[in-house]
Amino acid sequence: MTRQRNLTEDQITGLFDFVRRKRVRFYDLQVELVDHLATGIEQIWEEEPQASFENARDRVYREFGITGFAHVVDARMNAIGKQVWREAGSFLLSRLYFPEILRTLVICLVLTNVLTFMEDPTILSVALLVLMVFCFFGYQARRPVWHKQKVRFIRSEGVKGAASVVIASAQFFCYYLPIMLQELVTWGVFFSAIASVVIYALVCLLYALTFYADRRAKEDLAEQFPHLVPA
Repeated sequence: MTRQRNLTEDQITGLFDFVRRKRVRFYDLQVELVDHLATGIEQIWEEEPQASFENARDRVYREFGITGFAHVVDARMNAIGKQVWREAGSFLLSRLYFPEILRTLVICLVLTNVLTFMEDPTILSVALLVLMVFCFFGYQARRPVWHKQKVRFIRSEGVKGAASVVIASAQFFCYYLPIMLQELVTWGVFFSAIASVVIYALVCLLYALTFYADRRAKEDLAEQFPHLVPA
């Protein structure tokens, strides 16, 4: 009876080196790919015990197609982007339940009063723009350092997609919000209330796509890699 071959530590290290040479920069995705390669190699060894490590590795790698790991990285980044947006949506919905709904109502009521009696809505839009830019750069400056080794995680990198949302929102505040507010406040308190809800939702969304999403990523990584990411 042929003894089952298992990968050695040196061979597993070699798989990590192989994955990195294929331009997979993210450690959490490297772990998944190495696990996939290792499983495939050992399955080949079950049928062909004499196959070399390099031959078995290359055969498993060819299963990924002509683009290699590139499509895996793209697919995972897209999946993380969708996950971040789902988490942001959940965060927004949490504002509608007690006790957060009380805070939401108070903030929207204050904004409604401000919009109702404000003669020049441009002041508010500029203030919101400054606040948004300040928060974004503060987020980038204070973004958690995941670990001393500076290993990159695709779960964390996926959160950076919020930058495009911030830029788009900045353009909105700069060019369109003053016009919309000027029009809405002339229609009365009801439309001022609608505008206040929209403004509050946008601010919450920006927070959810930056600070909140980053914290959720750190929680997930701390659970998966406690030796690298402190809780």
